[in-house]
This record gives sequence, C-alpha cells and structure tokens, in this order.
Amino acid sequence: MLRREIIFSHPALDFDKILINANPPTMYSHNGDQHLGRHSRPGPGLTMLSDWKSEKIKARAILKGKLPEGAFRNPDLHYDADKVVFSFCDHTAEGEKRYFLYEAAIDGSWVKQLTGTARDKFETWEDRATVIIEDNDACYLPDGNIIFVSTRGQTFGRCHSGRYNPAWILYKCDANGDNITQMSFGNENEYEPAVLNDGRIIFTRWEYTNRHEMLFHKLWWCRLDGTNVSHYFGNDMVSPMEFVEATPIPGTHKVVTTAQGHHSYNTGTTVVLDVNRGENTEDAIEHITPETPYSETFGWPKPHYSHPYPVNEELFLVSRANHMVHAQGHTPPLADRGIYLLDPVGGRELIYEDPDVASFSPIAIRNRQRPPVMPELTSSEQEYGTVFLQNAYLTRNDKEGVIKPGMIKAVRVNALGVQPRAERTYCSMWVSKEIPKKVLGTIPLNEDGSAFFKIPAETSVQMQILDENGMAILTEKSLFYLQPGESRSCVGCHEPAGTSPLTSVIARNTRRTPKDLTPAAGPQYEGGLSFMRTVQPVLDRYCIGCHGLGEGDTEKLKKANDINLIHDGMLKWPRSFSHIVKRGDHHFGLKKYMGGVNAQRNISTPYEDFAYGNKVAHMLVKNHGKCNMDRDSYMRIIEWLDLNAQCYGDLFPNKLEERTIDEEAMGKLREYAKELFGEKITGQPERALINTAQPDESRILMAPLAANAGGWGQIDGFKSKQDPAYKKMVKLVDECIVPCENENRNGWKPTIAAGAGEEWVIESRRQYLDKVNGKL
Repeated sequence: MLRREIIFSHPALDFDKILINANPPTMYSHNGDQHLGRHSRPGPGLTMLSDWKSEKIKARAILKGKLPEGAFRNPDLHYDADKVVFSFCDHTAEGEKRYFLYEAAIDGSWVKQLTGTARDKFETWEDRATVIIEDNDACYLPDGNIIFVSTRGQTFGRCHSGRYNPAWILYKCDANGDNITQMSFGNENEYEPAVLNDGRIIFTRWEYTNRHEMLFHKLWWCRLDGTNVSHYFGNDMVSPMEFVEATPIPGTHKVVTTAQGHHSYNTGTTVVLDVNRGENTEDAIEHITPETPYSETFGWPKPHYSHPYPVNEELFLVSRANHMVHAQGHTPPLADRGIYLLDPVGGRELIYEDPDVASFSPIAIRNRQRPPVMPELTSSEQEYGTVFLQNAYLTRNDKEGVIKPGMIKAVRVNALGVQPRAERTYCSMWVSKEIPKKVLGTIPLNEDGSAFFKIPAETSVQMQILDENGMAILTEKSLFYLQPGESRSCVGCHEPAGTSPLTSVIARNTRRTPKDLTPAAGPQYEGGLSFMRTVQPVLDRYCIGCHGLGEGDTEKLKKANDINLIHDGMLKWPRSFSHIVKRGDHHFGLKKYMGGVNAQRNISTPYEDFAYGNKVAHMLVKNHGKCNMDRDSYMRIIEWLDLNAQCYGDLFPNKLEERTIDEEAMGKLREYAKELFGEKITGQPERALINTAQPDESRILMAPLAANAGGWGQIDGFKSKQDPAYKKMVKLVDECIVPCENENRNGWKPTIAAGAGEEWVIESRRQYLDKVNGKL
C-alpha cells in the first residue's frame, strides 16, 4: 500500500478522472475482423472513473440510457477535454450490425451520431457496392476535423479465403460528420490513426504487395491532407508482426505502441519507439512490459496489454488481461481485463477491474496541447501529382555495388489494383494472394540519375528502375499515392538513412516542366495487364509458327513444337501462359515472395526478380529464333514479367478472357479466309486465328494487314483497315466471339452488373438509407 501511495502521489498523476471503455472484446479474434460490427458484443461503454486513487473508486457509465444497447470502440478525447469521439454499433437495429462515429460530452449530457446519418451520402470508392459501410477508430485532428478508418473503400484483404473481412482505409470528415473525404488510396488495411506532437498523422498499415501476407503491419505517417504518406517505423522488421495503437508521448518525439501478432485482436506487449535510433531496428524499441514477448512470434503469452496511454515518458495507463492471447477464430472472455498503471521501476498497479466486463482504452481527463496545423499541399484543380527523383543510383539496396553509373536508363511506374470482393477470382499462378497491376508508363532518367514526372493522383503505385533492356533492376515493395496537386520528392531509391538532397540538382529540376509518362507497351485498356490481351498477340505474331503450328521440318523445329504457345482457351491456366511461366529458372523471381522470411523484406536485391529471374526474357534479349521482335512486342513480355507474370488484370468474374467461340460463325470465317489466303491458314486452330479478349489483335486480322497500316505484314492481304475485305473479316471475327453474361469490360472498375455490386450489400444499404431517411 505504501508503494501504491507513493506512486499515485506523482505530480504527473494530478488528474481527477479517467475515461475507459467497458465493453467485451470482439467475438472473432483477428486484427481485421475485430473492427466489424457483426463480431461485436454489447457493453456499458464509456465509463468515467473518479476517485481512482482511492480504495472506493467510482465508475459511472456516462451514456447510460442515452444510446440503445450496443458496442463501443476506441474513444478519443478532444484536446479541450470536454467531449469524446468514438465508434458505436447499435445492437437493437434490424439488419447488419455496423459501427459508425458518435460524439458525446465528457459529462454525458449529450450524444450525437456523426456518420451514417441522413446527411451521409454513403459515397464509395469507384462507386462500388461490395462491402457494408462502417466507420471506426476516430481521432480528433488539430484543425477541427476528424480522421477515421472506413470500409467505404469497398475493398478486402487478400488472404481470407472468401471470409467477409473488408479492408479499412483512412478517411476524414468535419466536426459534424459531414464532408467525408477519402484520404488513402492504398490497397491494404490501415488502422488506428493518431496525431503526433508535430502535427503528422501516424497509423498502422498492413501491406503485402509481393511480400508475406502476415508479417508487415507497421507504422506509417502522412500530413493532415493525406500528402507525403511515408514509412515511420518497422517496415523491414519481421518481428513483431504488428505495431498498433501508436500514441505520442507528451513533450517528446517518441511514441508508445502495442507490439503484437497478426492472428489476434489488438493486444500484446507495450513498447516505446525512438525513431531517432533508426526506423528498422530493435535498438529503437524500449520494452515497457518485458514479461510479455511478441505474441504469435513467440507463442501466445500472458499477461498481455493494449491501448497504452502515456501520462508522461515514464508512466503509462494500459488495459491488461491475465489470460493467454486468443488467436484467430477464438472468442476472448467477456471480462478478465482491467486498467493498470505502469511505472518506471516495473510496477503494475491495478486501478480498476469489473468482474463482469472487460475494461479498455484508459484516457486521463485533462487538456492536451493542440499540435500545429500543417498547411495543405493539394490542389483540386489538378488530376495528377508530380514526383522528383534526385538520383536513382542512391540506393541502400545495392550493397555489393553492382549497379554502375549509366546502368539505370528509366523509371517505370506501376498502378496497383484492389480486391473488391471477398471471393477473389484467379490472377497469378504462383502467388495466390497477388493483386492485379498495370504499367502506367516509364520516364527516362537524366544523365545525373534524376527524373521529374507526373503520375495520376489518387492511384496506388510502385516504382521500378530499369536497365537498357527495359528490365526491372529493383522493384519497390511498398506503395504510395499522391493527392491532386501533390509534389513528392525523394533523394534516391531507398537511399541510405540521413542522405541529404543536393540543392544544385533540385534547383536545376525545379526549372523544368514535369514530363508525362511514356505509356505502357501494347493495347491500352481498363484494369490491370492481361496476358491474353497484351502478351498473347506477340506469341501469335512471332512464336506460334515454331511453337504450336509446327512450321518447318527440321528436328529443331519439331522439338520446338513441343512447347505449344497457342492459347487453348483455358482459364486456369492457359497453355501458352503456363509454358512461359514455368520455363527456366525464374521461380526465384515469381514465387519467392510467399516463401522464405528473408525474401519478404522491404529491400529488393538488384538483378534478381521478375523478368531478370525468367530465362525467356534473356532469350529474347539474345534474339531467340532470330525472330527480330520489334521493341513494342518485346516490352509487352518484359512488362508482363516485371508485374510478376500475372495472368489476369482484375479479380472479378465474367472476364473478357472467358469468352468462347461460336463454331458456326467460325466456319464462315474459315470459308472466307480460304477464299482470301488459301488452304494453309484455314485449317489452323481457331485460337491461333482469333483473340477473343483483344479481337482487333487477332492473327487473322493482323498477319495479312500491311505493316505500314499497323499490321504484321506476314502474308499478302489487306492494304489498310479501310479495305472492304478487312472490314468484312473484322465483322466475321466479332460474330465468332460469344461474350459472357454481364461481362466486365471495365477492368478493375467494372459496372455493378459485372460484379462490383453484391446483391445483399446493395439491399442492406437500401434498407439502411430508407431507415435513416424516415421511409421505414
């Protein structure tokens, strides 16, 4: 008791009240599912603790009788300590349970709903309707707005095997819950935003584009307007798997956070991060609760902690449970979780515990200094942002010094798609959790290694640096996006920490106009790169003569015919696709990302992955078969390989690649082809003649079309696309193709009819909107 009295007499503990959240934990223990209203359990909610230093502590549910029975999550106290914002899920409402944002007076005198009201426009990213709209993890911003995470992005995490577990990304609204604005355009989950002492927003991002799907839930930051999204800590650390609930420590540059595993709700061990000691090192981590190791990495420990609140640099309020961490799929107990004070000499003083319900989210009721408000760096008048790269040769990835001056010729920018449905269709043969990608374009480097260029705003992108053959030397394993009008700069490609920009290079490039990207090779279409639409026409033009049609009678050509590169109409996986993907020692570049842990790190190794790991790419560089492939055709294959050799450019059903061929119409086409070109081409396989997904690049159209008219000029035939015979053949090709029902012609931005709308989501949204608008 004497020790307790001494600790509680600390001058930093001079506040009279503590706000907590009295609510059972989620029924389904997983870092994503815990946010969903469908897994929530009701509780008393926001509870004020007074006389908390005494033996007769008082606990009062401040909103008792003011809200229906429901579940509360993650309160955040206003800077003036007079009100609190939180998430609430009404358990008395019919239909889907869902969280929305609410705000209440700290004394409980009033409460109001902020989002999910009649004023809410329920707008979603790309106007999709695949996810129930929910809002969570609200945090007050110093400019008066509120940041939160939401499912309004209508996307899913990619490793849930069809389980309903949507992704959450950053949004913000004004103080009344209006003017809801999407801040993030990432393709993976983001959680628990907070405001650092310098005014930046810190949050957890779960990312696994070409990386392990569980190991990287680390800390990132951005400005209040969503610009400058950047790494904060841990993205090259395998353990712990996740940092969450990051909170700035008053008067310092440090943050306190919960370090934990992947397959549980937010609970683990309490640590303090000092990024001045590094961004990816255990040396920067101070373990406040060393009795609890990193969960999942080292088993499922007890006790475990969550929601650290820093009183100062030495004292922390926490929520502590004394049972083992419950892994995914298990339901944690209703209670067995209290509020503790951690002191600098290892004390664990129990402040409050309710035997009937768990206690979370302790917050001292006291004013906080409002961080500075950063000026906005966006412009609503621009649909693009600009990137200034000072010197691509400045890279920590090249530890062996194999990248020499002059080796890097260009930068490629790739757009990353999303998974908009719980049940994904196939995309990649080797990486089951792959996300579809597309090449936005390339930009040549200046002689000094710099580049200044535009990229589309509000688009998730990664960059690659290219050699003289257009092959990616290094690939960025994270993503970034630009807000409209945002200007982004970097010193190099993952340059060594502390590298300073050269003012001479900056001055020289700021006088230049940012360049447009040179578009990707091949046909331009919506969505990600499709093998059948971009690569198959190249095979039909240069390869199937030897590999499929068996033209020639030498033993070498007969052997080549064993590798058949004619598309066979298969969906999973086409013969021509499989032959190239499986050819040679390229698995290292395509498969390793879901393999060994060390390969999952954020640092690429030069000349190792994707096209460089595929023998076919190197065969083409050496002019395999003396085919003299044109540059556009060559780059189609290289860009495909550098996108991890994906087969399809979207994750929706009803793909263009699923089209079939009408046999009766095909007979008419063959008759006309025989009339024009004779017997030889007439009897060839139908898929050698027609590309059902990219009809205008069908071989029966392109091979006879003169080269100066945009064709291949391989046989005498059409002089131009205005030739009546060409037009008739186009019509016959179109008549051969049987479209899918409700086929998706918009890539990863399809119509609702093509799969961007789930019927149950659309109906649930309609019912909810009718209710809030007074129609029910």
